[in-house]
Amino acid sequence: NKYIPIITNEINHSLSILKDFSSIGKLKIELDIMDIGLLVNEVISDYSLILNDKKIKLNYYNIYDELYIMGDYIRLKEVLINIIKNSIEALENIDNPCININIENKNNNIFIKVRDNGCGVTEEELSKISEPFFTTKKDGTGLGTYLSKEIIDAHKGSINYYSRKNNGMEVLLKFDSITI
Repeated sequence: NKYIPIITNEINHSLSILKDFSSIGKLKIELDIMDIGLLVNEVISDYSLILNDKKIKLNYYNIYDELYIMGDYIRLKEVLINIIKNSIEALENIDNPCININIENKNNNIFIKVRDNGCGVTEEELSKISEPFFTTKKDGTGLGTYLSKEIIDAHKGSINYYSRKNNGMEVLLKFDSITI
């Protein structure tokens, strides 16, 4: 029973990816005022059982009560799920696996940094990471990071990846903050 919400989320995420696959380049985004911290908290909560089962330590740092952006909550949740899932997969067979998530608010920009101490990727792989159908995974589709970039671009934000082989991965998301 404890895995039913995770399984349901995964099925919905998979169906969404299939739908997106058929509409690459025509992604629909429905912007509304949203609290980005609430979204991060929800994704962390959704994946806490898996992180615990895999003995992955999660460090989460957010000192802000409310951080608002104009965003599509469901689409941004897909992006964060993709990042977390990639981190979890990169942490297989790693001693002391760890994911760090930090939220910062600087100069009217909100930054979400997700860093793991996993296997990382080479410079060449990093240069192709947002290309459609490029994957380093045995069973990957190569659509997760591509669709994530499209979603972030549609939010007029940015997504950047930093990595070195055997030295983890850092994903940095940037959004314009709004004041309510």
